[in-house]
Amino acid sequence: VMGNFKKHFIFVFFMICEFCCYAGQISIQVVQHDKIQKNLSENSLVIEDELLTGFFENGYIVTNSPAMTSDSKGSDEKCFSIGMNDAFNGYSDYFVQIKLYYDGEKSDLSKVNWTLYSVSTGEKLEDSFINEFVMTKENKKDLHIVALQLISKIKEAINA
Repeated sequence: VMGNFKKHFIFVFFMICEFCCYAGQISIQVVQHDKIQKNLSENSLVIEDELLTGFFENGYIVTNSPAMTSDSKGSDEKCFSIGMNDAFNGYSDYFVQIKLYYDGEKSDLSKVNWTLYSVSTGEKLEDSFINEFVMTKENKKDLHIVALQLISKIKEAINA
């Protein structure tokens, strides 16, 4: 009799643990818009890396589609299709496409647009941007701050 109780207790305990340990899965895609530089910049890759690390540290299972460059609306749609397909095939809960806009001769980051989607429904949950940030010569530190702002805003949208 005691053996059955133990087995049932252990089963219920593990079911509760499984429920409590659920982590949301998010898929990220970075799309670079730069009129001067046609290849992916180091800055875009730094932001992508910061986002992956930051979401992981916040308890998410994180995947990504390869960062891409885009120069048109048609190219943006192709990038979106690839990213959403990767998110769907990877069983992600959320897909976030982050567009980085660079301006000027030095290709300075001028605007960041992000869009959050539910992968299961394809529904757009949030579409927003960040354009108030200061880029200095300590670029990597600034990029880290931009990534932290993005993570904060995206988590807020997920929890809404």
